[in-house]
Amino acid sequence: MVAAAITFSQLINLEIFGVRGNDSEIVNCDYYFDENNGYTSIYEIVSDLNSSSASGTYKTWGTVTKYYQDSSNYNNFYMQSTDKNGYVAGIMIYRSNLSVSEGNVVTVIGSPTLYNNLPEFVNPSIELDYTANSSPVTTYITDGYFWKNGTDRNSSEFIAAQRLGVIKISMQDVLLSYVSSGNATATFGGVTNVPLYYSFLGGSNTTDINNVVITRDGQTVDIIGYLHCFDNGYEVKMQCLIRSASDIVGEGINSSFTLSSTNYPNIGSYNTGNYDQVSVSGFYFEHYRAVEPGYSDPEFMILLPYVNQYGDGSAPGALYNMTAINDIESISITYRTETSSGDKPTLSYGSNPLCESEVELNLSTDAVTYTKEVSHVDYFKIETSENVLYIHSIEIDYANEGPAPSFDYLSAGNDQVRINPVTSSGALYEGKSVTVPASVSHDGTYYTVQSTKTYTYYSYSYISSYPGLASSAAYTDPVDVAAFFAIFDTYPPNYVVRSSYSSAYSIFGDATRCVSVYSRTDGYATAVPYKTDSFGSPLYYECDIALTSDYSSNNRGVGRVVCWVYGFDPLKGAVNYDDSPTAVYTDDHYATFQEYLNIGSFGTRYNAEMSPTGYTWGCATTLIPA
Repeated sequence: MVAAAITFSQLINLEIFGVRGNDSEIVNCDYYFDENNGYTSIYEIVSDLNSSSASGTYKTWGTVTKYYQDSSNYNNFYMQSTDKNGYVAGIMIYRSNLSVSEGNVVTVIGSPTLYNNLPEFVNPSIELDYTANSSPVTTYITDGYFWKNGTDRNSSEFIAAQRLGVIKISMQDVLLSYVSSGNATATFGGVTNVPLYYSFLGGSNTTDINNVVITRDGQTVDIIGYLHCFDNGYEVKMQCLIRSASDIVGEGINSSFTLSSTNYPNIGSYNTGNYDQVSVSGFYFEHYRAVEPGYSDPEFMILLPYVNQYGDGSAPGALYNMTAINDIESISITYRTETSSGDKPTLSYGSNPLCESEVELNLSTDAVTYTKEVSHVDYFKIETSENVLYIHSIEIDYANEGPAPSFDYLSAGNDQVRINPVTSSGALYEGKSVTVPASVSHDGTYYTVQSTKTYTYYSYSYISSYPGLASSAAYTDPVDVAAFFAIFDTYPPNYVVRSSYSSAYSIFGDATRCVSVYSRTDGYATAVPYKTDSFGSPLYYECDIALTSDYSSNNRGVGRVVCWVYGFDPLKGAVNYDDSPTAVYTDDHYATFQEYLNIGSFGTRYNAEMSPTGYTWGCATTLIPA
């Protein structure tokens, strides 16, 4: 169940009772936890809270270990980090103003406090630094020795545990006993009892966990949770907080659940596809390019086919799990397709989110059920292709036998090469032309140009005076729009703000496109290492790409080239990038991105606001001329 875990009894004797991990767990700690840049480690914050010396505002950094909603529908999460001295600690973020996912690396600024002796920030300022930590958080295995004096606030074990805050922990081979709704007990070897607490969780979480506890009452299980040294002045207890039903795993205990219209709501009505996350039975699922059917339809989800206007086409509609479902035994899908011809939908599955095994689903305009028996599988994805796919229900049978293997997202820069763009030098003038590489070959880090393309700059005002040039001056292909912006540091003349669309249409006709400008740091901006101005803000333009023929200013669709004016930051991992603009392409309304490589093509598709791929942004190799 736990990757790279080490027992707490091995750690408890380390200096000052701190938990010292491997050097590989420390990510940029010398940068983040340096008094010169205002960061304070979580370990130091927790120590200050426990010694009653915490005061004022703190700025800290860590990796998200669990995200959940409580009964008041507040967004909460736990985060932890290893500081530059190797000390591990965790803290809770209560009432988060930012939706996060497990594995995100965030900066938090606020005033910490102890609530029932639980260290937390309440409604702090949060900024997403990275979507994934290259050295994931280690889950620490605790044993009976660690918990043995958990009701004595003066014991060395309780004092040491307090300094760890709410770190992610596990207990293995413990006897589970149901106590009451929201409470249970785990027992080590019939001797040491550990209170389990899971009350007041949002949605169906408390109910889901309670159902699992009742089902497995009296059985031996493995548990993942979060340490809480409870001390309200009268009652003292070290307890384990459980936040997901899937974090209680029993050997040989089969379970099942069904996704259907009764438990998978709020798909949305955006006609070009919705992208969202839903929790069912303690597991998180995402849908991608999905549409909610009408009230009279028996289906609960419609997956839209890919759009193949540019390049290799968009990613097709999909439904998939984000958290591991331990040892899936069978996947049964009831569905129909819009037509009985064309490419078939697929069911893919595997031990990680890449889902490397795949079977095709037969085309049928009548509802049919397909069942696949599998083994050593924790993830699945149902994906359409040329056909609209109507899903009625999906039933999952799983064994709950662990552990679920860990998975590190791949780098979109793996095996990718790019060049810094050839840019216009000197002043811009009407009709200025620049020739740039359209394809290259390379030997090591050196490239040779194989073909070129010439781009010509005109302003909108100039084309307004000379409309005969409109057709040759307009660019609509995403490669051309990205290349144009990289060269001239602005968008083509057929791009206008929405309020000017009608006027521009009289000049450019169906080649007219809308452009928007932003300097936000949230949303999809967190998926790229953007460079900022002196005030800490990026600047980027969204240039529409028409993926269907009915594009208009009121029907802009889901295609965009997003151009980052200041480029990508070498200090954030964009090694050897210069100060030129950097462009990314999305054909799914920011669910995924592909970076323009300045060689006439885009790179690997990676996660932006959603997680439909196995990749996050990564640095491609920047080539230099031979």
